[in-house]
Amino acid sequence: MFRAIAYGTLATGVLAIVSAVAWGWPQSIIAFGFGFLGASFAAFVLYAGVRPKGVVRGGSSGPEFVYLWDVHPNFVAGVVAQGSQPPPN
Repeated sequence: MFRAIAYGTLATGVLAIVSAVAWGWPQSIIAFGFGFLGASFAAFVLYAGVRPKGVVRGGSSGPEFVYLWDVHPNFVAGVVAQGSQPPPN
């Protein structure tokens, strides 16, 4: 959802600025466009924080694998050091 909002506000901001400059619209339209660009930046930052950082592959017939991305290297080293032990109950 954040990604859709980010791209929508980005397109609206660029369109408002380009249209206002090209057709000589009032400066308030340009300010409106820059406001949308700022909202777009905020939405992209929020999306970066909430997007998935991994996925589990596999199922009942085969082994399960966890693929991670955007994680700190020390976290990966800690997981490797822990080995493939099941979590305690």
